[in-house]
Amino acid sequence: MSSFMKIILTAVLILMIFLVGFFTGKFTSNETTREIMIGYEHKEHLGQIDFKQRIKDSEDQAIVDNFMMIFMNKNKINIQEDLENPDVYLFIKSPKQSTLLIESKVWFTNKGAKIGIRSGETWDQVKYYNINESDAKYIREHIDFN
Repeated sequence: MSSFMKIILTAVLILMIFLVGFFTGKFTSNETTREIMIGYEHKEHLGQIDFKQRIKDSEDQAIVDNFMMIFMNKNKINIQEDLENPDVYLFIKSPKQSTLLIESKVWFTNKGAKIGIRSGETWDQVKYYNINESDAKYIREHIDFN
């Protein structure tokens, strides 16, 4: 066999080993693609949100999926005034894409919860929604809200 063929075969073999390793890593990696950030307004510094808890899909996929389903199955309501002092802030982001998917404020009620989702560049543009009691209870349980 000529030296040219040996070089070609070696290059093909190296390329195949690289591709197998690359695709194995890509399909088996445990990279976070969705993250829920739970925050509360700082008592002394108004407007500052302190994020006390994070739930990542790489750690608990079911919780992240259920939060996404709750946000997808909300019911729109019309509230003219801006609600103040939310119980909790829930942000859902994609760390892999460096994108904030949902910015929301949550007010828990006896019949569920009201959610305000930012729909513009600032909190001046907010759309409000209701979620039922069982969904609100699920959120409370998983964010350790008393």
